[in-house]
Amino acid sequence: MSRIALVALVVDDYDEAIRFYTEALGFRLAEDTPRPDGSRWVVVEPGDPGAGTALLLARAKGEAQRARVGDQTGGRVGFFLYTDDFARDHARMTAAGVTFLEEPRHEPYGSVAVFQDLYGNRWDLLQPAEEPPHMSSTRIDTGTLRRLPKAVLHDHLDGGLRPATVVELAESVGHTLPTTDPDELAAWYYEAANSGDLVRYIATFEHTLAVLQNREGLLRAAEEYVLDLAADGVVYGEVRYAPELNTAGGLSMAEVVETVQEGLATGMAKAAAAGTPVRVGTLLCGMRMFDRVREAADLAVAFRDAGVVGFDIAGAEDGFPPADHLDAFEHLRRENVPFTIHAGEAHGLPSIHQALQVCGAQRIGHGVRITDDIPDLAAGKLGRLAAWVRDRRIALEMCPTSNLQTGAATSIAEHPITALKDLGFRVTLNTDNRLVSGTTMTREMSLLVEQAGWSVEDLRTVTVNALKSAFVPFDERKALIEDVVLPGYASAL
Repeated sequence: MSRIALVALVVDDYDEAIRFYTEALGFRLAEDTPRPDGSRWVVVEPGDPGAGTALLLARAKGEAQRARVGDQTGGRVGFFLYTDDFARDHARMTAAGVTFLEEPRHEPYGSVAVFQDLYGNRWDLLQPAEEPPHMSSTRIDTGTLRRLPKAVLHDHLDGGLRPATVVELAESVGHTLPTTDPDELAAWYYEAANSGDLVRYIATFEHTLAVLQNREGLLRAAEEYVLDLAADGVVYGEVRYAPELNTAGGLSMAEVVETVQEGLATGMAKAAAAGTPVRVGTLLCGMRMFDRVREAADLAVAFRDAGVVGFDIAGAEDGFPPADHLDAFEHLRRENVPFTIHAGEAHGLPSIHQALQVCGAQRIGHGVRITDDIPDLAAGKLGRLAAWVRDRRIALEMCPTSNLQTGAATSIAEHPITALKDLGFRVTLNTDNRLVSGTTMTREMSLLVEQAGWSVEDLRTVTVNALKSAFVPFDERKALIEDVVLPGYASAL
């Protein structure tokens, strides 16, 4: 079934809007989460959790949106607040200073009066003659989603900076940005990434990489990376980046790794002290279109006892097959260092086959094109490669929002992650690039709940899947699953 779960309402200021809706209208604050782009994800809802459609209070960006504050529907009533006791709520709201534009009316359909919110948007306070059936609809409220323990395996450091951090670091190094307003920069990233083209998507990293060429930028980005994961309810994360892309300022690749590990350690210490511990391991990346992949693999071996837990190759897939770097993967296997490979996103089944059967990857980054080997998803008849992936529990690091932006998927509702989950594949849920995609793990979960019908049990499954396939020792994975994840989900069920 489908229903409207959230309606965005543009506001001038988050806090004044929260005060009005919670104090004057009696709504509950379901979520108030900082986002990587410097904005906040603020959700208020009437009544009990999941009682109906909630409001997303969105701070206006730009002149066009600011002009719509208080006039989202051209002066007509645009919102309808249902109540089971009109007289009680009318009296309470009047006492709280809410402006009613008319005296109460008693119509055949119920008791009603028009009021306006703090900005002038018009609402009906309405007690229907008979409560409509949709009032009893249920959902997983955003506050619950935010609190659920999460694990993310596929998340790039240079794709997850805070917009305000990019602005400040760019100023310190003299780099020119499309805009110096953090909100506008976040919007620029999101719009540029929604091109449907993987090459253009990757090109958006020019500005984040420009501010990650010195010790100051790397330390800050790594520390904030951890703190942002902790604020999102993540208990285990793997951050990946290519050290060869951070050497323009004079740092060696080894110095880049040392600096990032120092920043991550600081972030983990601060998160633990705040009561939101998160374990973060590092995957070093080689860029498949360049010639330093083996050098990055050597660093993964050298730093495996200093926080580096694995390896990956990234970059444009077409024309740069993973087997071009077979010597690096053979070296990693000899040294017992696990690795994943970006495959099956822009390129199809041959890239997945080569990553697994030629290079020996233990996981696949993205892997959405594995469905090319499942002609009928509904029937679930698997081709030989798809069966290999499922039967040998090879984790697929799936990133729904990112896949929509790069054209690897058409919608959240039709994203292969749901069908593959139902067919028993070890799918995991990931963000890929939080700044570029304007997303968080909470948001990815919310999209699947609202648009693909996922349950709390489904979210638990992909979280446990991620930890089962994490590149840390078995006892750590087992402890996180048994002591943190399963109890966290049990309290939500």
